[in-house]
Amino acid sequence: MTPLPLRRLLAAAGAACLATLLLSAGPAGADTALSTPNDTTDSSTGIADPGILRDTATSQYVSLSTGGSGRVWTSSDAGGPWTEVRSNALSSWPSWADSSQAVWAPSEIQLNQGTYAGQYVMFFSAVRSTGPTPKRCIGVAIGTSATGPFTPERDSPLVCPGGSLVADPVPEAPDSTEGVIDPTPRYLWHDGVQGLYLSYKTTGIPSSIQLVRLNIDNGATDILGSSHELIQDDNYNQENPVLVQRGGSASSDGTFTLFTSKGNYHSCDNYETYWRNSTSLWSWSNVAGTQLSFPSAFVTCGTGDADIVPGLPDNSWRIFFSGHWEPNKTYQQAVAANYGSTSPWPFHLYVGVLVWNGNTPSVSNQVAP
Repeated sequence: MTPLPLRRLLAAAGAACLATLLLSAGPAGADTALSTPNDTTDSSTGIADPGILRDTATSQYVSLSTGGSGRVWTSSDAGGPWTEVRSNALSSWPSWADSSQAVWAPSEIQLNQGTYAGQYVMFFSAVRSTGPTPKRCIGVAIGTSATGPFTPERDSPLVCPGGSLVADPVPEAPDSTEGVIDPTPRYLWHDGVQGLYLSYKTTGIPSSIQLVRLNIDNGATDILGSSHELIQDDNYNQENPVLVQRGGSASSDGTFTLFTSKGNYHSCDNYETYWRNSTSLWSWSNVAGTQLSFPSAFVTCGTGDADIVPGLPDNSWRIFFSGHWEPNKTYQQAVAANYGSTSPWPFHLYVGVLVWNGNTPSVSNQVAP
């Protein structure tokens, strides 16, 4: 995929700046509708491709982000200030990965059963150091703290198209010469059992979103069954999958909603969040995507690169996404004026209130710091 390397390299190099407007864990009054997005920049290094976790052990908010072997940020309040506590999340690079290339889009989840119950597992995309092509594969590492360090648990990738000695060779990948990025773990109910699943994206066009069930008892370092393709797009880039579930239980699967980012990350008006619903975990091929609705006050350049977080604060939903806002300027002009570059990439992080009307999600307003 042509635009993505620049996207992540800029982030890894700290070229992007970030406005850390994140949700408040305080009273409901924090959900204040703003007339314009609040984008006060307070970081010169940025949090790119954030994976957000509320750590119940410490009551801290933790964000993993692109750069190094994964960057780690914390805050006692999601509204900030955020502090980078670790510039390299991994204790060491796995033998299969090229340590000269930054990790992309890491995310983590706390394991709730098995030998590793209570520990944290990190998923990340790294460039493979061997093989005919330098494609990205997905690795896995485990730590005793949400802030790491995380120790790689495999001598080979967890997911890698066409790879040998990998747990998931992505048998339904559109192109086995391409790589995989954007791993996102979620607990989901299916057929009366709650399992841990990993969604991810295959690079290139056609692009696809894949899903695989992880073996929790083995620290999520192996899979159960085979991965399957959820959606494929022959014309556009689909990435950053986030799969959520409403109404799931031991007696019902409820409704699954798949959020993806569609379009070109570097495009000011062509990088948006889309959603689609299904009552079947594995059946999405005939489900059309719908662009997520934002209020008119969100005059940001792009609403993609989103992470959907239920239950923050309790019984509520939030959407974190990257964008840029500058009144009366084109996106490229704003970047050039503020940061001395004409390379268009979203470098501000916003959070909105995600609401549901039946099975239709939308963003109602922005959360004030």
